[in-house]
Amino acid sequence: MATLIKLVLPVAFLSFLLQTCKDPPKIAPQKAIIKLDFTYIFPVKAIFYSLKLTTGDTAYIKDDLTSQTDTSFYAIITKQDRLRIDSLINTLNLLALDTSYVSNDFDGDGYNLSISKNDTLKAINIHRGYEPEALRRLSDYLIELKTKLKLFPLDKNN
Repeated sequence: MATLIKLVLPVAFLSFLLQTCKDPPKIAPQKAIIKLDFTYIFPVKAIFYSLKLTTGDTAYIKDDLTSQTDTSFYAIITKQDRLRIDSLINTLNLLALDTSYVSNDFDGDGYNLSISKNDTLKAINIHRGYEPEALRRLSDYLIELKTKLKLFPLDKNN
């Protein structure tokens, strides 16, 4: 009987260990936390605005034209647009980018980007199209996005 217990006890203990040590719990990969501030200036056509994207589905837009009375708006970004923006930002190596891509040309469009991705913050000033292609794709998409957003005035009383 003692030999049987000596034999069964280690087998039971080993069986218990194998049951509890199956696959480790799956940890979902952490999604990059992305915040973006985009200020676009195109003086030839008098286009001046700022676009701020939250980590969620809301964008805040401030038109810097003095002729408008309500210049601050918000808009809801579709999931597809948010995924596209996140994808474009994730292709950027923020640490490798310069903080300024400026030409000596007098005229043309320009923009400022402030991108926060995980623990990295990068502010970039761009004028006249001398930035890397990945930044150009992002800015082109943001300009297109702003034209199709349905803007709602911000209630300044809240």
